[in-house]
Amino acid sequence: MIQTIPEQPKTTAVITIHVVVTSAKINTVEQSNDYRLKFRMGGITEHLFELRDSEGNLLPIGTSDPDDDSGHFAVPIAVLNGAVIDSLELDFVAGKATLKKTWDTAGEFVITEDLINTYIENKVKKFVFNGLAFSVHQIGE
Repeated sequence: MIQTIPEQPKTTAVITIHVVVTSAKINTVEQSNDYRLKFRMGGITEHLFELRDSEGNLLPIGTSDPDDDSGHFAVPIAVLNGAVIDSLELDFVAGKATLKKTWDTAGEFVITEDLINTYIENKVKKFVFNGLAFSVHQIGE
């Protein structure tokens, strides 16, 4: 008599990847607050990001090989409490990336955890991110 062992249901663990801001600059000047940046139209922001595991170790995601898109992301930017208005290219190499943007429009803008997880199709990965906010103002008269 052949005895079969019942199959155990497969459980899929979610891989948590922490997106950490390691530097935030406005017009090349380092900022002490890396969550909300306030600046005039025409300002240039630059953020340095790292991808880390739950223990804080750097995850070596992405390479400089143009055929490897494992570290290539589109980062949606939305108007505060509104629709996505832009998408920025972000390429990680060995778990690190730089995002630069010149802001030509005044307003309140955000990059949120929900936005960066929008297109994670298999839901096996989840990016944890505190978010970024940008207050871009016009020069008053």
